[in-house]
Amino acid sequence: MRRSLRSTARFFASGVLLGGVFALKYNAGLYGAVVLLAVALTSGLTARDVLMLLAGAVLIPGTLVAVFLAGGAVRDLYQATIAYNVHYSGETYAGPLQMGSYLLWFPVDHARVDALWFVGGLGSTVLLVAAFRNRTAWVPVAWVAAACLSIAINGSRGLPQYFLQAAPALALAAGLGASLVLPRMPRVLAWIVVALVAVGVWRVNDFPKLASNVWHDARYVTGEIDWRTHRARYGGQREIDKYSALDNADLGAMIAQRSRPDDTVYVFGFSPAAYVYGGRRSASRFFWSRPVILNFNGGDPRYGVAGLLDDLQRTRPAIVVLQQHDWSPDVQDSAPFFLSQPSLAAFLHGGYHEVPAIEGFASWERNDR
Repeated sequence: MRRSLRSTARFFASGVLLGGVFALKYNAGLYGAVVLLAVALTSGLTARDVLMLLAGAVLIPGTLVAVFLAGGAVRDLYQATIAYNVHYSGETYAGPLQMGSYLLWFPVDHARVDALWFVGGLGSTVLLVAAFRNRTAWVPVAWVAAACLSIAINGSRGLPQYFLQAAPALALAAGLGASLVLPRMPRVLAWIVVALVAVGVWRVNDFPKLASNVWHDARYVTGEIDWRTHRARYGGQREIDKYSALDNADLGAMIAQRSRPDDTVYVFGFSPAAYVYGGRRSASRFFWSRPVILNFNGGDPRYGVAGLLDDLQRTRPAIVVLQQHDWSPDVQDSAPFFLSQPSLAAFLHGGYHEVPAIEGFASWERNDR
């Protein structure tokens, strides 16, 4: 009986963790299938186990939905977390076949430039063969496969943050694969294999860049590099960069200086960290500009340019900041788009005047201030 209670508690706690991850990113719900597979292949799975896992999994998302339901914002929650993300990732695929092609080839392409994907891919290959004799070997393979599918659901833009979720699965696959193969080899052959893998790791990984990053961080921690120099390293150095950590910090400082703590402000672009640095609330639900520029849900007056204008007219932000370069060439940059919309331009010119801002941004202050 005590063991049964412990098992029930473990499944419930596992469900809570999965629900928390799902609440942060919906496609992470795929990992629930990996948990069920792992239990089924190792100790057996009962209906009670599944029910307790599901009960735990709905706790955090259910609480969030209840909060949004109380505030009358469940529809907005769905549009912002599911509908838009599906739309955003769907922009990168011409259809299901292209998504399937990307799912097959991106692990190979990534293994050419990332050592963890390289050794994890080797380990997964070994485990696929081993799984025909030892069914538990399917677990890390399924974990890697779920991570790859989750990455593909995010889209084919290849953004680095998409791939972080696969790191634990790849590391496990690499380690288990090595533990199955190397002990069964003659010592000399095992050392040859290790040497060949080491050469492959060296060739695909950019170790000089890794050393440079570690050296930079160490110098910052020890005080040799100041705060601004450290922040300037993260974004804003290339023409294609949409985000700059230093620009966001400077923008936040400017917002805080030119507004009161109870004011709302609005940053139209890809710099929402400025709200955090400045300690100010966004004047609109659209705390980044791309959904408005793409006219997402444009047929609904609560979205698109009409929805943004309604937010701004209702909240009358103390400061409006327009980012001058963020999205092109994919779509129009935020500042040119905002000023090209007659209704938004009329709102801005009718009640605001331009004030000095940091480079790359245009800042407007309300006339009555």
